[in-house]
Amino acid sequence: MLLEYAKYLGLNLEEVTRKFNEHMFDYTSKIPMADIEKAQKEQERIDDIDRIASPYTKVYPKEKTLPYIITGIIVAILVILAVIWSINQITVNNTRTDIISYYEG
Repeated sequence: MLLEYAKYLGLNLEEVTRKFNEHMFDYTSKIPMADIEKAQKEQERIDDIDRIASPYTKVYPKEKTLPYIITGIIVAILVILAVIWSINQITVNNTRTDIISYYEG
């Protein structure tokens, strides 16, 4: 209804919509409009930097590879310990078999 009236009066619809939204937001919001505008400008600045940066100069967030490296080391140690334990069990079983064979035999 508001836009129809603004259109009838020949006003800029985007401007009327923006001002109405600001008025309603100021009326209902607990966050000051100045803080929101500041956040919007900061976001626009960040977007501009991302848009302008080339693939060679763009700064990408660092990947967190340390947890993967630590997990890989722990898995490798567990595998090595499992292999050592298996070899030890085979050796112990062979030794027992040899001792039993000796006394039975």
